[in-house]
Amino acid sequence: MDTPIWQKFNAAAGQYDQVSLLQQQSARHLLDWMDPVLPNSVWLDAGCGTGVLAKTLAAQGARVWAIDLAPNMLKALENDDRIQTILADISQLPLADDMLDGAVSNFALHWLGSDIVPEILRVIQPGGEAWLAVPVAGSLSEVAIRYPGFPLFQFESAQAWLEQAGPVLARHEIRRFSQDFSSLKALIAAIRQMGGDQTGQNQPSQKKSSQDLSRWKQWLHDQSPIALSFEVLFLHLKKPASAHPLAFLNTY
Repeated sequence: MDTPIWQKFNAAAGQYDQVSLLQQQSARHLLDWMDPVLPNSVWLDAGCGTGVLAKTLAAQGARVWAIDLAPNMLKALENDDRIQTILADISQLPLADDMLDGAVSNFALHWLGSDIVPEILRVIQPGGEAWLAVPVAGSLSEVAIRYPGFPLFQFESAQAWLEQAGPVLARHEIRRFSQDFSSLKALIAAIRQMGGDQTGQNQPSQKKSSQDLSRWKQWLHDQSPIALSFEVLFLHLKKPASAHPLAFLNTY
């Protein structure tokens, strides 16, 4: 049986900040892209990890609900009195409707897919905002092109996320983040160090042939340099300021 995603990230928490260079670049870009938060506003960091976003918003004067399923990730946030950590699944947020001023998320929502958007918006008050960074199709393209058939996570398309956002989409952009590795084996090792070695787990289960396994083993001995790249969609969503703030979700 496959190990749940959160358990792998939980095991990687100790070294996550040292090895997740592209995720941190994405987080910094999202923070630069955001409007300043208001002092004492209340925000959600969905799938917070070690809390790059939560810590920054707290330093700006916001109060933050930081939610993750990996308890070791949340330990990095325990000593900040402006951050409330919650051990929970972001697919079913343990928060009331319309209770927050806004939400942020970086490199977490792709594990759940674009159907998570209404749940994030549910907990934001009318007129509130969400700022999200989501890796999309086109990520890991160097691996997919050089090693066709290698089992990779199937990222959802940017278009699918944009369609899910629909009428609440204020703006968006796509940025590419890359890091060079000495070989495919080194690249895969780095992904495992950060807890992200769930490549291929969202593909339909099918039996691997001996030919497939032999080919993958051969590729892992290839010493050619290769890049790890993520195509990241940045989304700014704004919830309507209306008497019935969730009515717009019926359009999805």
